[in-house]
Amino acid sequence: MKIAKLGPLQVGSSQPAQWQRDRDAVLSYLKGGCVIRAARSLAPDELDPERKPAVPLTLLTDGAWVWSGAVIYYAERHDVPVDAGLLSHVRDQGFVPAEPSADAVTAALAAVDGMAS
Repeated sequence: MKIAKLGPLQVGSSQPAQWQRDRDAVLSYLKGGCVIRAARSLAPDELDPERKPAVPLTLLTDGAWVWSGAVIYYAERHDVPVDAGLLSHVRDQGFVPAEPSADAVTAALAAVDGMAS
């Protein structure tokens, strides 16, 4: 199971050239992942500290990758780059997320929990 890293949180981060062309399809894919963990609260936007908390504290998967709601939020709101490996995977899947099996969800949670150890 691969875990997407959040790109550098800085104003003016540059996305790959294909980003503008694929942006909506990539964001749709990421939003369409299976939520495997969610908190009821929201985190502050580190690039817009004046804004009320808006960053989702969620984890999603497609059975091959795990990504956070923050990846979606910062890519959509601030054009923070999406992990290059995840971006390539999304394109390879034709921008259609798979519905992960129960075993894949368990593996995704184990991978994330293993990072916290």
